Amino acid sequence: MTPDQLAQLFPLGPDSLKQTGVAEGRVEKHTFNRSRIYPGTVRDYWVYVPAQYRPARAACVLVVQDGHDHLFSGRWNLAVVLDNLIQQRAMPVTIGVFINPGKIPAANSGGKERDNRSLEYDTPGDRYARFVLEEILPEVEQRYRLRQDGNSRAIFGGSSGGMCAFNAAWSRPDAFQRVVSEVGSFTPMRGGHTLAAQVRLHEPKPLKIFLQGGAQDLDVVNGNWWTANLDMLSALRYAGYEVNHIWHEQAGHNEYHCNMVAPDALRWVWAGYPKRPVAGRGSKQPIVQLLAPQKTWREGAVPERRAPHQVVTKDGRTYVAETSRNRVVLIDAKGVSRVVAKLPKPVALALTPDEAQLVIATADGSETRLAVIAPDGRLTAVEPYFRRIDHEAHPSGRNVAVAVAEPGWVITAMERAIQINHSNGLPSGIMPAPSSEPITNLFLAGPKRDVLWVAAGDRWYYRKLRLLESLWC
Repeated sequence: MTPDQLAQLFPLGPDSLKQTGVAEGRVEKHTFNRSRIYPGTVRDYWVYVPAQYRPARAACVLVVQDGHDHLFSGRWNLAVVLDNLIQQRAMPVTIGVFINPGKIPAANSGGKERDNRSLEYDTPGDRYARFVLEEILPEVEQRYRLRQDGNSRAIFGGSSGGMCAFNAAWSRPDAFQRVVSEVGSFTPMRGGHTLAAQVRLHEPKPLKIFLQGGAQDLDVVNGNWWTANLDMLSALRYAGYEVNHIWHEQAGHNEYHCNMVAPDALRWVWAGYPKRPVAGRGSKQPIVQLLAPQKTWREGAVPERRAPHQVVTKDGRTYVAETSRNRVVLIDAKGVSRVVAKLPKPVALALTPDEAQLVIATADGSETRLAVIAPDGRLTAVEPYFRRIDHEAHPSGRNVAVAVAEPGWVITAMERAIQINHSNGLPSGIMPAPSSEPITNLFLAGPKRDVLWVAAGDRWYYRKLRLLESLWC
């Protein structure tokens, strides 16, 4: 379709146009060239200040990727949208921070500058969120008072900027809890295609998400944008997120449908504020089913201490992981020891409930192994059995401990997350660490072995589990 046809099919509504009697905010341009997180980059950013802003009261925040384009390109003028919605009280008094992607100037005359957009926007992980939180917003806060809580902050973007918006909130839900993604690039460019699977596995986060897309979106070497957005919507629904969407059969990878629905998207993500987004309401995830309702991590005095690197069988045999010597040793009831497996840096062991098999976690961060225990104690059929979910931009750190629940599912503690696998080896869920300190130990306790204890830093935390027979749901 031609631009004129698209403009006719997707007309701008009154909330996207200047209205008589609506107070206009002001837009200020700034340049930032002192980044530590993206060294060498230079970028412009714009700050929208609503007419209703008063220094005595901290304002909510809207961060927008591709800042210039969402203010001044084609039909885009989000400043006008914000004027109208704030005047209507459809969203709170909000300062907009419109950030361009970085560029690295050429080092020599006539050279080509480096475009940092894809690196910043398409890469999963918390790097971009940290850039906004640690470098850009402090600059804005030198001039304006901003709310600090994630409930009072939204983040908005299109295409790679939409993927970036979702990823920033996913990585830092403490800082951003309201998301608008338009034609989001949840595709295999730098790992965006992994996020829908992460949504299905991770314990739900308190996010409210709006997706826009269409059937005429990109279908290129890096993926199909339409099916990727459908997959993301399905994952968010499955995991019980507050999610809304507007699709259109004729919408493509351009501004027309995007800027037509932008006011509705912003109106929806801010609806009900200051009520906080609810995490996991109606979730079908195994991780939600096995966690006792309303029971989050609590700090407590650990009832016992167990060394993660050794286990003792009912008949008195002891298996010990000797990490520095790359082996597992069996010590029989008479104290005689022998090597039963050679593996790279085995760090933690656990017996299956029937003591027929031994679970072995290695410090290198690879998949947790499973071995059959022969009648004489030897280990056979050692396989990398329990698949670990990780991404280079979401590293969970090395494996540190492992436990097996009575139904047979395996819990592996990594430094920054806890993964649960079905007894058949498939991943079933991921819990966040109980604190920002690295996890160092984990075990199950209680008469039913249904209380999960985790050490992080110098503190212990516990959480009650429900011992489901199956995690396939």
